[in-house]
Amino acid sequence: MSEYLELRNALETHVQQYDEVLALVWAGSAADTKRIDAWSDHDFFLIVDDGHAERFRSDLFWLPMRESIAWEVRETDHGYKVVYRNGQVLEFAVFDQMELAAARVNHFALAFDKAAVEKVVRGVFTPNPPSRYTPQANLEIFFTLLIIGVGRFRRGEVLSAGQFVRVYAVDHLLQAIKKTHESSKVEARDGLDVYRRVEQEFPELGTQIGEAIAQDAESAARALLGIAVQEFAESIDVVRVGESIVKEVFDWS
Repeated sequence: MSEYLELRNALETHVQQYDEVLALVWAGSAADTKRIDAWSDHDFFLIVDDGHAERFRSDLFWLPMRESIAWEVRETDHGYKVVYRNGQVLEFAVFDQMELAAARVNHFALAFDKAAVEKVVRGVFTPNPPSRYTPQANLEIFFTLLIIGVGRFRRGEVLSAGQFVRVYAVDHLLQAIKKTHESSKVEARDGLDVYRRVEQEFPELGTQIGEAIAQDAESAARALLGIAVQEFAESIDVVRVGESIVKEVFDWS
């Protein structure tokens, strides 16, 4: 934790020396300080004057402790991942105020604000963005992805099968769960990443799903199907249909 706080404090202090910098906005767990632990990343937005954003993106001269950086990689038009030699990770984006209006953040805290940027940040604050799918649609997609994934597994495409079953299908199963089940810890919910802190919101289900996806793709699919039936068979009609079809396709008794 001491290394985390040292870098956090250095960043807040260092960037304020540049006149073009208007604000530093902590995001995600970096904003919700009670969640910070030894494994936390430094997630933030740097907000600069119009016309200067690309200069601050193309050259990271403004970062502190540059001699300790192991690598820096530009991941998106606006964002970087930077890793220090002690394992500290920065994940950030640089915006001017107009660009910031198109961003999205689910937790935030301003380290400093020289230009009333907070109003813009509150405008892009989306703790729980609306989903395009109903729980039934999520489950219909879930069953479809199981069929595709197990089919690829049986074809010998093990890596692709794992992605369909353990990632894509689980994504839709979790969405359905979060839309229909009462959370034991609502404040743990991450509106931008359906996988985050599931174990805190739904301890028993989080354990079951974790154990399911630790298996090979077909075994994982069978276990996930069982979880879907367990949780939704009595409330969403399509689940019994989906269970029957998936079992028949793969001759699961």
